[in-house]
Amino acid sequence: MSTDETETGLSAIKDQASRALLATLGQLTGGLSPQALGGAWWNVVSRLALAPGVEMIFVLVPAGEFLYGNQKWKVFLDGYWIGRYPVTNAQFGAFLQATRYAYSEKLPQGKDDHPVVNVSWNDVAAFC
Repeated sequence: MSTDETETGLSAIKDQASRALLATLGQLTGGLSPQALGGAWWNVVSRLALAPGVEMIFVLVPAGEFLYGNQKWKVFLDGYWIGRYPVTNAQFGAFLQATRYAYSEKLPQGKDDHPVVNVSWNDVAAFC
């Protein structure tokens, strides 16, 4: 398999996982879109259990335009969900246990609520 085929396959898997997560989070908010929520969008949070006692909290970022770059191009983004806090060692550890992902570092003991560090782009992509 070529590198291009591998990247295309990984991209398809990430797209599929993103759609599934958005669908799940949409169900948790009753399917309300950012537009339907109006001015209350910042209060919309959703919790996703990763393991017993380990969850992630997501907040809804509404669709809209922003000015991009030095030339101030108008760019429109659809609404999306984003983690409220950085990914913690406990959350990344739950991912490692659930998937048996090959991670070469050792997570620090006693620092479950600290942000995970020493992760590569590939590690982050696999987690997402």
